[in-house]
Amino acid sequence: MNTQPTILVVDDEWLNRELIEGILSVFDYHVLLANGGDAALKLLAHEHPDVIVMDVRMPDIDGYTLCRMVKDNPQTAQIPVIMITALELTATEKQRIIEAGANDMVSRMALSKGLVEKVGQQLAQKLAS
Repeated sequence: MNTQPTILVVDDEWLNRELIEGILSVFDYHVLLANGGDAALKLLAHEHPDVIVMDVRMPDIDGYTLCRMVKDNPQTAQIPVIMITALELTATEKQRIIEAGANDMVSRMALSKGLVEKVGQQLAQKLAS
């Protein structure tokens, strides 16, 4: 049985998925990869990750829509979602991400440091509840 926290990474760019997987693997997280929203939904039908990290801009299902779908589904609603954006985190962008139901967000510019901190925070909050 796997005792490592499982993180689902959803991004349509393979290089971004590989980068995020590399960052998270250093911290001994078990990483699942999905190349878009459709693949993530199929994976979530039989996997229950501890945290989902998803890109905002994807061609099949954008991150805002995917996040709402995850949060509207009783089977996945409690899974924390961290959204990653290459866009500047303006007040408008932050508001869109919050309205989608994300638990947190990180700019791709601050990915290596910010992502690990945010995943750790979400896991701690999940364990505390």
